[in-house]
Amino acid sequence: LSLKLSDKFLNDKLTLGATVFGTYYLNRYKTTPTQYGANGGRPLRHWITGVSLSSGYKLNDKVSFSGSGGYSYLVYEEVGFKNSFSALGLRNPPVHRYTFSLGADYAWTDKLSLSASYGQDSQVEKMGGLELVVFDEMVTEWSVGASYSF
Repeated sequence: LSLKLSDKFLNDKLTLGATVFGTYYLNRYKTTPTQYGANGGRPLRHWITGVSLSSGYKLNDKVSFSGSGGYSYLVYEEVGFKNSFSALGLRNPPVHRYTFSLGADYAWTDKLSLSASYGQDSQVEKMGGLELVVFDEMVTEWSVGASYSF
């Protein structure tokens, strides 16, 4: 479920947007037990809520820039094995993630365009349990691309 809002400003050169979202997952990971001795394959239910902000700026007919940032709040349900928060009495603590990305596009010709982007996804907590196995605490991504229209 999501709600997206966006609008254009400055003679349609600047675009600003915001999205509020919520998702419920019923995943089944064979290699990730949710309880000791369960041999994996049990459902791993979790939900994510968050907000993301985006922007784009068209400098001219050839060059444009984009940027985005977001925050999400992730909670696993009924995770039955210990993690680093167990000593604090927290069995299923939430996970907080922050993301951002920056990009640029260049229209070389009417048919060929080039792009480059950088993005990062960071998890605040070091869980020491399930999340350490399934997800990296920080993911950085660089990409370059070219597209050609026939």
